Amino acid sequence: MRDYSIERIEDEKKVDRETDLGGISDSLEAWRQAFADRAFRWELVLTLPGLVTILGLFSNFLERIERRPGVELADPILAMFRPIDATVATFLILYVSLVIAIAYLLQEPRYLLVGVQAYIVLALLRSLGIYLAPFDHPADMIVLKDPVVEFFGGGKPFTKDLFFSGHTSLLFLLYLTARKSWLSKLFLISTISVGICVIAQHVHYSIDVLIAPFMAYASLRLVGYMRGKAVFEAKPLLKQLTSQLKRGRDR
Repeated sequence: MRDYSIERIEDEKKVDRETDLGGISDSLEAWRQAFADRAFRWELVLTLPGLVTILGLFSNFLERIERRPGVELADPILAMFRPIDATVATFLILYVSLVIAIAYLLQEPRYLLVGVQAYIVLALLRSLGIYLAPFDHPADMIVLKDPVVEFFGGGKPFTKDLFFSGHTSLLFLLYLTARKSWLSKLFLISTISVGICVIAQHVHYSIDVLIAPFMAYASLRLVGYMRGKAVFEAKPLLKQLTSQLKRGRDR
């Protein structure tokens, strides 16, 4: 029979507090060690402004794409059913996954940096894909409205940013960069779930979702290649990253 005495409860709370403080202490120590590395500082200085710049340019790019005429594809998968509004499920899965990923990657500064760099490459690849594939959205789509963007007064949602799925590719990138087995499984389930949601809502064609994981993988490999060629390469990190990709998801 469990001991629910006050002393037992207080002891458990003390252990929990010490565990939390230990995790925070480990994170702070990891960042202290990372900042002690001149190469890491330079990467951070170059990466963060790069992320802000890419996000700003990407938004302007999508506004232009919205005015471009496109071609509606005949998708046999979408033709099998009427669209279903899965907006709430899509963004709930997406934002919960992002919060969890950031919380854990903050404990691994170098992997967080690699993840941000891979996302920048992913955004560039997605811009190229959207530009080269002038698709129009499915006629019966239910517009996917981001509640966070709308809360902060965002404009009209984009509907022609189709090839390839940004939500699906981002979640698969989280899957690839996860260092814990349960996180890998969680992000893989999130990727599949969001892919199903955007297809169910007819926000994307099936090809947009199917190609997204491959583009996320290509982004991470390109970052690994560029880090290998860069003068500020963090060799142990690159070796670990390459080893992780070769092992696949065997953990």
